[in-house]
Amino acid sequence: MKKTFANVTTDIEDDFSLAKYVTDDYDTGAENRVLWGKETYKCELDDKEIEFKLCVQVEDLYGLCGDDSVKGQVDIEVLLVPLATCCSQKTLDKANNGNGTATTEQDLLDYGCYVVMARELLKEIDGDEPLDSQIVVDKVKVAAKCLQFYGGTCGFYLDRYQNRIGSTGWDYLNEWCSDIDSCKAALDRWKAEQK
Repeated sequence: MKKTFANVTTDIEDDFSLAKYVTDDYDTGAENRVLWGKETYKCELDDKEIEFKLCVQVEDLYGLCGDDSVKGQVDIEVLLVPLATCCSQKTLDKANNGNGTATTEQDLLDYGCYVVMARELLKEIDGDEPLDSQIVVDKVKVAAKCLQFYGGTCGFYLDRYQNRIGSTGWDYLNEWCSDIDSCKAALDRWKAEQK
């Protein structure tokens, strides 16, 4: 059966297994769940090869913030996270608070070292545990099945602006992997275009 996540369409089989695409079990956490894709992908950044993982992050917005205006809303995102082995020591230290332990991709995600590849907001999800609703579970399956598509077309998504000053996903990767300020890179690009 054809299903869509953030304008990407894929086939979902009747015997679909989430475990085939992601490593973590979906039934963990009440308000925020992260399902890590099993594959590692690569992209070229200047003269560096950057390896990254993709994950599906699922958030019960009301459960996270308690604001009635977002009750029943669940945000599902596909995120690109560089492997810790590709990040600079400065980034690794910031991601684990300099505590001397090995930095994981989950540490990087928690710190904010990710690029949003796709997002879909589901509204009017009923129940006390919206992440367990069938609508959300079905949409997560589609997002997980689409991970390979996003990994193979990462350049398109990295080209997109990530903020209002025009930092791209490439700028962020450069910041995390080579310590090149993403905001300065975007402003320098803008200034060059004004000439």
